[in-house]
Amino acid sequence: MLKIGIFALQGDVSEHTKMLHNVGKESGKDIKVAELRNFEIFDCDALIIPGGESTAMRKLTHDEDGNKFLNFLKKISGEGIPVMGICAGLILLAKNVNNKFYDGLLDIDVKRNGYGRQRESFETDIVLNLGKITEKFHAIFIRAPVIEKVNRGEILANFEGKAVAVKDKNVMGITFHPELTNYRKIYKYFLNLI
Repeated sequence: MLKIGIFALQGDVSEHTKMLHNVGKESGKDIKVAELRNFEIFDCDALIIPGGESTAMRKLTHDEDGNKFLNFLKKISGEGIPVMGICAGLILLAKNVNNKFYDGLLDIDVKRNGYGRQRESFETDIVLNLGKITEKFHAIFIRAPVIEKVNRGEILANFEGKAVAVKDKNVMGITFHPELTNYRKIYKYFLNLI
């Protein structure tokens, strides 16, 4: 049985849970989902950091030095455990956010709310490149960050010349919300990193 942790501080936890259970049924895998609020107790095979409000999430997850959560992420990813950050989750994984350096897992430069505020949220078709799968996907961007530069890693999807999904080894970052669609191949691809 695969046990997938969802960092349940904010965001679409129930939608990710539903997607993971559906992927499990389709692929014949037993998947248990753990909603995590205390990241110091971790016994999962993979971790999803959902969207939310990145500034609030950063404040709630960091100690006085600002390194506790980041050190946890480095530890588990260094052990080979896959990590996927969605929207605000991607911001928490980035090394450079709004020209401020964080020692994140993804060597990317990110601009928060890069497409605008809530009223500028939008849906559009993009092309995903997930290993052997290259196909169109209808993506939902909600107050989405913009990946301005990918310094290291693989680009899995672009929109208007900017990366919107990236991967570096076992760490993925996505600026849109796949949990709000019926498209499960992103989750299958992520689980195959285990």
